[in-house]
Amino acid sequence: MWKKLGELVEIRPGYHFRSRIENDPEGNLVVVQAKDLSETLEIESSFRIPMQDSIPKHYFLRENDVLLINRGDRNRAALARSFTIPMICSSTLYVLRVIAPKLLPAYLVTFINLPTTQSALRSATTGPATPLLNRDRLNDLMIPLPDVQRQMVLVQVDSLLVRERQLSTQLSTQRQLLLAGLINQA
Repeated sequence: MWKKLGELVEIRPGYHFRSRIENDPEGNLVVVQAKDLSETLEIESSFRIPMQDSIPKHYFLRENDVLLINRGDRNRAALARSFTIPMICSSTLYVLRVIAPKLLPAYLVTFINLPTTQSALRSATTGPATPLLNRDRLNDLMIPLPDVQRQMVLVQVDSLLVRERQLSTQLSTQRQLLLAGLINQA
C-alpha cells in the first residue's frame, strides 16, 4: 500500500535564529545543523547554546523525530534517537514527526535515503543557487507502507548495508596504510 507522506507525518521547519549563534560548550541546549547529519546517518552535534525561553516548545526535538536536510542536492535523513540534553534543529532541516502508528520512524529514514527517493526529492526542490526542498511537494511524496514487521526487517537490512560501507572504507584505509608502510621500509 502506498500513502502520501503528508498523511503519515507532520512536517515542521527547524528553528530560524534571527542572528548568528555562537557555540557555548557550557550551553544546555544542543543545536543540530545540516552538517551534523553524518554519512552514517547519525546526528553528531556538539554545538550548544544556553537555553532560551524565546524558543517555542514545539521546536524541541522528541525521540524518534526524523531530521531531513532541506537545502542542497543531498537531502539525507537521520533519526533523533535517545538524548539527554534538549535538542532543536536549525532551519536547514525539516522535522518529520510520525503521526501514523503503522509507520516506523527508522523505516522512514531508510526510505528517504534510498537513491530513488533522493532522485524524487531533487525534483521537488526549487531555486537555482541552493535548492530548497519544497514542503508541499514533500507532503505529496508517495511512500510504500508495508506491515510493521517487514519495515523492521528492511531497517535491519539497511543497517547492515551502512555497516558494510563503514567496514569497506576502514579496510581500504588500512590497505593504503599497509602499502605506505611497505614502501617506506624499502
